[in-house]
Amino acid sequence: MTAPPTPPRIVALADLADAYRVPDYMPADWRILVVPGDLRVDGDLQLEWDRPNGNAHPPRHDWRDAAGCPPGEAIDGVAIEGSLHVGGAIISHWAGPMLLVREHLRARSLIAGGAFIRIRGNADVADTVLGHTNHGELYIDGTTTAPLLIWDDHFFNAATINAPYTFDTRAAAWEDWGYDDDLDGYPVPEQLKPVLREEFGCWDDVMDALRAGKDVVKANFRDQASSS
Repeated sequence: MTAPPTPPRIVALADLADAYRVPDYMPADWRILVVPGDLRVDGDLQLEWDRPNGNAHPPRHDWRDAAGCPPGEAIDGVAIEGSLHVGGAIISHWAGPMLLVREHLRARSLIAGGAFIRIRGNADVADTVLGHTNHGELYIDGTTTAPLLIWDDHFFNAATINAPYTFDTRAAAWEDWGYDDDLDGYPVPEQLKPVLREEFGCWDDVMDALRAGKDVVKANFRDQASSS
């Protein structure tokens, strides 16, 4: 006889602080849904307080639903005791919950915005890791592997980075135009043109595509990165 699967449980963030290396400035009483084992999500995973548009294509799943949160329960984040496998992109815009992963992450893209994200193992990303907005945090305690990493005024800490191309928007804005802010409204920087798909002429188009969960890296560059 096979034992029934262990259901998710809700605990206080304080109970997870040591295992997931949660900073002590995070609210200790936040309610976190703990998912036993691995979690697999088809399509995109949205880390926002607001629920995603149900007409999105490919399908975009709300983080509460994907983790199996019981109806009517209010939670502030999700902790996955195994690994997280997302077929599409993980997308956080301006404000969002906490995502904790005890083992490894695999996704097409990782768009880190206002959410607090900590991956205790490795992150294997097929297209782009983007950190944008200055009120979110992304920690990867293992190796981050991706064709392209972009910093856009975001706190990002990784033990090891395995990426053929990394790009800091603030540094590029200063180097190319003497403007120490961001690239909003500017053309795509020359140093990124060999990496990005041909249809992107403006930096805003790149950011919009990433926030929509779309691929931005040229297929041949992505293939070279995955084989290296």
